[in-house]
Amino acid sequence: MPTALSGTPGTGKTAVARALTRRGFVVLSLNDEAARAGLLTKRDRRRGSFEVDVAALDRAVAARAKGLSGRAPIVYEGHLAHLLTVDRAAVLRCPPALLARRLRRRGWSDRKVRENACAEAVGVIVTEAVERLGRARVYELETSGKAASAVAAKVAAIARTGGKANRAGRIDYLEEASAWC
Repeated sequence: MPTALSGTPGTGKTAVARALTRRGFVVLSLNDEAARAGLLTKRDRRRGSFEVDVAALDRAVAARAKGLSGRAPIVYEGHLAHLLTVDRAAVLRCPPALLARRLRRRGWSDRKVRENACAEAVGVIVTEAVERLGRARVYELETSGKAASAVAAKVAAIARTGGKANRAGRIDYLEEASAWC
């Protein structure tokens, strides 16, 4: 069963996904898969993003993964990956201030930067993942100051064997929430 590579936008998912591909993993970008399946139809003007039917995305990605299954492990990459049918989730994390700098460099609006930095500070994605999969199947990895290849090595180990290292609950940015939320 696939592994989710999830996290707030800007935590390093795309770079880690590229490194996983170089390690022989099959990585399905949920943004690409949603577009391929025609699921980016309704735009949320206030938030400046598309809404996605997660159940339809899950079905579309599962069908595509079935056609790609073989010996290579499959990873679903995207900030919704932990909401799909997966065996476990690796959630990438970084300090909200660093996340905000990354998103500003991408040209994101102040509103979107604050929304995502707040989400990272309160741990929205890791909390959703734990609620859905249980703590034993969710792992969090700090990405600040780390090479994508080093983080990918940890994600590869998680995808292959799980284990107890990096279990969810170790990273806490809640003290920074007042600055962003």
